Amino acid sequence: TYFAKNFISKLNSEKFGGYSDWRIPTIKELIYLADYGRYHPAINTDFFPNTHISHLYLSSSKLTGAGSADFICFQLKFEDGNVSMDMPSALRAVRGKSYPGGNFVDNGDGTVTDQDSGLMWKKKILTKSDGVNVFNVFTWQEALEACENLNFAGYADWRLPNIKELATILDCNRNSPPLNGIFIDPKDPLFSILSSTTEVKSPKSVWSILSMGGGAISQLLSSNIKDCGYPNGSVFTVRGGKAKK
Repeated sequence: TYFAKNFISKLNSEKFGGYSDWRIPTIKELIYLADYGRYHPAINTDFFPNTHISHLYLSSSKLTGAGSADFICFQLKFEDGNVSMDMPSALRAVRGKSYPGGNFVDNGDGTVTDQDSGLMWKKKILTKSDGVNVFNVFTWQEALEACENLNFAGYADWRLPNIKELATILDCNRNSPPLNGIFIDPKDPLFSILSSTTEVKSPKSVWSILSMGGGAISQLLSSNIKDCGYPNGSVFTVRGGKAKK
């Protein structure tokens, strides 16, 4: 927004903290800052003691097709870490190289490696079969078990990604689904993409990325009830961890 840009310009002109390269963070950077193991606020208050939990924090990430208005951007609420598209009311400036993730290499064996995070992903979503039909929607418990039991590309240490790991494959310039193009297969329709992270205030709910078709996505990260009695969503699986520097 106009006021956010003016605030950033003021920080840079005054060389706040000795630096003049402050900017508005991307939504992936705000997600990385959030702590989904906390609630009210979902952030480490030792380092960020003055976080306004009821405010929506502005990001620079805009959904393709959402229009040209500056305020139509993804926002994060540090009360719980929910991401939506709404009117922002707060800003936390950042500087330095954009992080995390997104530097993907196709390994040619059905896997993709993120050279920034060191995470290896199965390129296509998981499927299951009843002997006749093939399905690509899992309950949360099924998703956990399917990932843990997967033996693929010579590896047997696959797991269901946590919400921060899942956020590294986001591409908020895309819609339906908002993922990096290397993971998109038109033959595989996606539903809400499940993570292993449960919600602190409601342990029966699990965080997921919503994959909606057409128009603006009202919520990007939200929580769904992890009821094993009905299908919950699509599943990407991951292994490995932070690459050594």
